Amino acid sequence: MSDSFSVVPLNSETRQWLATQGLASLPSHDGRSATLEELVSALATLPEVSISSVNESCFPDGELSTKTGLHTELIINERNNDEGLCEFHFRGGHPELIERIVFALSKHVGPLFIYAHSGSYTKVMHAS
Repeated sequence: MSDSFSVVPLNSETRQWLATQGLASLPSHDGRSATLEELVSALATLPEVSISSVNESCFPDGELSTKTGLHTELIINERNNDEGLCEFHFRGGHPELIERIVFALSKHVGPLFIYAHSGSYTKVMHAS
């Protein structure tokens, strides 16, 4: 079974949790949740990543892949709020690709961290 990877903004609460996981050297500034437009914009900065839509009813749960064989599935969970923020996660695939995407997104929204639901992987990504 494939692991799922959540993407969460870095803030005081998540910094405390990450410290309990052994990640001590963290950026001092906070990140924030992304809008769908920012997620799409971040993906557009990665020309090596192609998107195949899985769900045509909204943007789009999609299969993301590279010519070198890296892949993951992007799942958009929710976009029903006044600020236009979207919740999303990745299902399965290669952490290296997920890191590239989250790093590109961190240029828009500040530090983010990725964690595997299995507990096997946690990493902070930030462009600054």
